[in-house]
Amino acid sequence: MTFDPVGRDELRHAWGTQEQTLVVGCVSRFQKRKRNDVAIDAMAHLDGDVRLVLAGEGEEETALRERAAPFGDRVRFVPNVRGHVESFLSACDLLVFTPSPTEGEPRVIVMAQLVGVPVIATDPEGARGLIPPDGGTIISPSHDPRALAAAIEAYREDPDRRKREGEVARLATLKSHDPEKTLRSVKRALGLEPSGASTSQGAIPMNGSSSEEGEQVKPMKIVSVMTTDSSGGAEFAAVEMLDALRQRGHETVMLSDMHGIGRDTKVTVERIDTGPKLSTRTWTRLAMRWPLLLRRFSRALEEQMPYDVLLVHYKKEQLMAGMLPKRLRATTVWAEWGPV
Repeated sequence: MTFDPVGRDELRHAWGTQEQTLVVGCVSRFQKRKRNDVAIDAMAHLDGDVRLVLAGEGEEETALRERAAPFGDRVRFVPNVRGHVESFLSACDLLVFTPSPTEGEPRVIVMAQLVGVPVIATDPEGARGLIPPDGGTIISPSHDPRALAAAIEAYREDPDRRKREGEVARLATLKSHDPEKTLRSVKRALGLEPSGASTSQGAIPMNGSSSEEGEQVKPMKIVSVMTTDSSGGAEFAAVEMLDALRQRGHETVMLSDMHGIGRDTKVTVERIDTGPKLSTRTWTRLAMRWPLLLRRFSRALEEQMPYDVLLVHYKKEQLMAGMLPKRLRATTVWAEWGPV
């Protein structure tokens, strides 16, 4: 992912913004737990040629639009930018990250930094450790519109700082998130590459074989299960990881209830309904339906047999995986950053 000058010009023209306009982007789910309200409220404390563009979808969109109405065309809403996120981020001069109380590793911070866009986080959650020193800002007090506005204004007045910090962040992210290095770690975790295997210049053979002389790794079938009531960065990152493995010669299947999760990839997606994501709000409903949902889970996996790896992402599927017959969970891998 790199800066896209053509995409920048096209989007800024479509948004009606001039080159001197400071465009602040925010890519998020429109949910109550995400503090998108802070980004909107900061506009009340900003004068001059500043525009806020919020990209996403969710049940709070109507409320957020009403909150932004007093600012007129200074705040714009656009649909989910999956498929052209590189162009969107290139069109922005800053990215504001408004985290929920619990975040994993926000992909949007990584992508913005790869494009060379400095990130302002309204809270350390999810941003600490990703935004390097002199490569972005975490405001204090947290989720404070005035503090956010002050940070935005400081960047607006200093274009050289934006360029300098964007480059610092880009170089740091290239080092920490090298895609081939990351994929090698994933392949080792899935048993697709022997530990210690390496390739010349960091490349991985596309046929699934390791580069260790005398060692061959046959292509495997990986079945991934991910169901949720809302989609975002984690879900799309999961399917893109499968697509990267597919490109290297492995068969990948995603079992999901999310419409369109496989778009822009060639991952095979099969529908499965195992109820909502496990939470304090849903656990009683899930418990009442657990035997039925477990049968559905087992039946869907039976249809994918034989496979080599079962990859489960969320707590509900992780609990179900432990109750499966052994033939369906011979090799199970958990992909989860939160507490289990």
